Amino acid sequence: MFTSFHRISAASLLLLATALPSQAETLRWLTQTQSHNAQYPVEMAAIEAIGATGVTVERNEFQILGLNLADSLRLVGSGAFQLGTTQVAPPRKTILSSKAST
Repeated sequence: MFTSFHRISAASLLLLATALPSQAETLRWLTQTQSHNAQYPVEMAAIEAIGATGVTVERNEFQILGLNLADSLRLVGSGAFQLGTTQVAPPRKTILSSKAST
C-alpha cells in the first residue's frame, strides 16, 4: 500500500531519473536498500517505471560492494553513479505506553 509519502518519493525518483541526458541508456543507481527497508517498494516501482521508458537500471547496494555510506556518497558525487538513495532514519513507529493505575 502506497502512502502519500511513497507516492511523492516515487514521483520524485522518476522525475530525477528522467532528467538524465537523453543519450543515457543505462542508469547506474547506488542504494543501501534491502527488502526490509521502507524505501524498497518505492525504489522498485521507480525502477520499473524507468525501465518502461527504455532505460536499463543497474541497481547496486553499497553494502554488497563493501562500501560505507560516506564512500558511496562520494562515488555518486564523482559521477560513477547517476543516482544514489539512502534511508536516513528508520520509519517512525508509534509506541504506546500504558501507566499502571494505583
